[in-house]
Amino acid sequence: MRHLYSFLLLLFISGLAFGQSPDKNYIKATEYLDDTADSDTALITVQYFDGLGRPEQSVSVKATPDYKDIVTKIEYDGFGRQSLDYLPVPVSQSNGDFIDPGNITGNYYMQNYTQGTWYSEKTFENSPLNR
Repeated sequence: MRHLYSFLLLLFISGLAFGQSPDKNYIKATEYLDDTADSDTALITVQYFDGLGRPEQSVSVKATPDYKDIVTKIEYDGFGRQSLDYLPVPVSQSNGDFIDPGNITGNYYMQNYTQGTWYSEKTFENSPLNR
């Protein structure tokens, strides 16, 4: 019985010790523009990753003149290759949080770009070399 309690305690403690956000893995980079280390004069970039460690979204915090975030969405095909390169788009938030990719595609791109296509598409040949 004592071993069961110690096992459950170990399981509970290991569940509390996660290293990133409970929703997404990310890397936050801050580049200060002067030596005062003020967050208002810093360039903050948050890059979110999927479960396989591939970049999923890049957010530049308060990067527009009206202090909105700029989000760049990254998608992969069935073989794990980045076949679509999306344009960065300003969003209505300014906190650097992850935005659901389904919400980015329609609304934000239509408001900011007049063209119907807001990405470039790569075509791969049928070869294991992925060219």
